[in-house]
Amino acid sequence: MKKALILILLLSLSYGCEKSVFPVCEGIDLENSSWLQDKIEELENSGMNEYNYIQKATYQGQLVLLFGNCCPMCGSIFSVYSCEGTLIGHIGNEIMIDDLQNPTLLWKASDSQCTF
Repeated sequence: MKKALILILLLSLSYGCEKSVFPVCEGIDLENSSWLQDKIEELENSGMNEYNYIQKATYQGQLVLLFGNCCPMCGSIFSVYSCEGTLIGHIGNEIMIDDLQNPTLLWKASDSQCTF
């Protein structure tokens, strides 16, 4: 029993030291997607980064990324992109917010003012 506990502890410690990869879509994570990294950098340098966020959701059976913000004094346009970085449309025009299923927060600024 003692050996099993030691083995479990060692395995969990070694797992904890591995670099974690947060999958965005199949085969795409925050670290290996250059277009997504470029978008995040753009958001971080926007001057209002504390209001920006990215959510992952399902739209018409495919995973998509919703670029939104929680700015209380802005007239905002929320963009929806495919996992490959292609603009699909905008909320309120081509896409209704209710069409997005299972939204999950993917990224927000470290000093974010958004609450989820």
